[in-house]
Amino acid sequence: YYAHDAWQLLVACVLMSRVSSWECKHNTISAFFAKYPTPTAALAAKPNDVLEVIRPLGLFPNRFRSVVEISAKILTEAGPLDVGPDQERKIYGVGEFGIDSFNVFCRGDLSVNPGDKTLQSFVNWQRRRGHEKK
Repeated sequence: YYAHDAWQLLVACVLMSRVSSWECKHNTISAFFAKYPTPTAALAAKPNDVLEVIRPLGLFPNRFRSVVEISAKILTEAGPLDVGPDQERKIYGVGEFGIDSFNVFCRGDLSVNPGDKTLQSFVNWQRRRGHEKK
């Protein structure tokens, strides 16, 4: 759903982290993007309003901080967005899965070997189809 847009992809990754219920993730993330469709809308939101939307996911202070940092980075980054584990590219709350997802879906980088089994299956499938960058 969200792989076409770096902001939505990264926000979805931090919202779905540590939540096992697909239905809970899907419903909550869909509701979040319905109410806050852009980084600007997310930054303008009152924390209590966001809490009401993402409460089912738990860990509100951490998730909210991540959404704010992702949104601010998207809006202020000079040049193309770059996300990684090192200090210069790190965004609070964006871990290995978010970084790997960003590299695969936003950059088209299939040289990544993700730790997530489902993402790795997607990468392997794309490689078999000949979609790896030369």
